[in-house]
Amino acid sequence: EVLTLLREKFPEIRRVTTYSRSRTIARKSAEALKRIKEAGLDRVHVGLESGYDPVLKLVKKGVTAAQQIEAGQKAMAAGLELSEYVMPGLGGQALWKENATATAEVLNQINPHFIRIRSLRIPDRGPLSALLKEGSVRMQTDDMLAEELKLFISTLSGITSVVTSDHIMNLLEEVSGTFPEDKEKMLA
Repeated sequence: EVLTLLREKFPEIRRVTTYSRSRTIARKSAEALKRIKEAGLDRVHVGLESGYDPVLKLVKKGVTAAQQIEAGQKAMAAGLELSEYVMPGLGGQALWKENATATAEVLNQINPHFIRIRSLRIPDRGPLSALLKEGSVRMQTDDMLAEELKLFISTLSGITSVVTSDHIMNLLEEVSGTFPEDKEKMLA
């Protein structure tokens, strides 16, 4: 109803976008998502962050890699433009390789329109902050993050997504391009 009203009252609107959790999208039926698209929603931004179940559990994301895939595929099938956010470094020094490859493999199965890289920032009151303070999780250095990004980009395959590191806080803002044609440029 809100989307229909928006389109009626503001016909000049070119795009309506929302943020959503994978868990919320996965619970919706394909028909419900199509109705939402038809009512006027154009794009959905999802904080995937990781596609590796142990990392998702560590940060209490409340979703599994399989649910992330299901949600992404449902959004794409409904005709929604999909933007998935990933967070290199979330696995710390211990899980960075698994985090990079599993996250890329999840995205390979979704093939979203956009893959957006976001730097890891840990608020003082978050659960990851306590793990850092006790020493059970160790943050990566910038060199380690660059290596994780390289592995992540290398593992992306069979997709046509735009990958962008379009945030001022990101380590490597120049990692940007369209798959598959810009993969080597991004790796360089």
